[in-house]
Amino acid sequence: MEFIFEEGRVTGFSIFGAEKYIAKIFLILYHENISNLELKEFPRSFGKLDSLKELNLSGLSLLKLPKTIENFKNLKKLIIIRNSQLLLPDFIWNLKSLEILGLSWNNLTHISKSIEKLENLQKLYLYGNYMESFPIKNIEKLTNLKHIGLIGDEYLSKLDYKTIKWLKKY
Repeated sequence: MEFIFEEGRVTGFSIFGAEKYIAKIFLILYHENISNLELKEFPRSFGKLDSLKELNLSGLSLLKLPKTIENFKNLKKLIIIRNSQLLLPDFIWNLKSLEILGLSWNNLTHISKSIEKLENLQKLYLYGNYMESFPIKNIEKLTNLKHIGLIGDEYLSKLDYKTIKWLKKY
């Protein structure tokens, strides 16, 4: 692994494996986008970058997130899109600074009732998930929530009429 430093801060790093180059990741201030690297698991050592404010884990084919992500107490935006095998860990609901949570296209069928812990959440993106249940009572506790992104009747077909009607207000 090679780290790139500027003025005493990590601004980027490269991960090498076997004979070929696997990934190059750039950190820009407190923003991180490592989308489409086709990793099976998020690097555990990355959990030490606890000052991150934005993290994009889209299209990585992740199977699980390491528990170290719960150390990202300043994280405001977490995008986890197109990781179809990913199981959401319970600790994700402890990221209380989150304002934006993108969970689109992950083959999710429900959202945990623990979502109510995300008291600063303003936007929740769930496009392309075949939702079977939705914790309305828990989500109503999120007083800052302004938008829930869902799309297409085929993805909502297993939800009852009352839930679909309720979701339309977002």
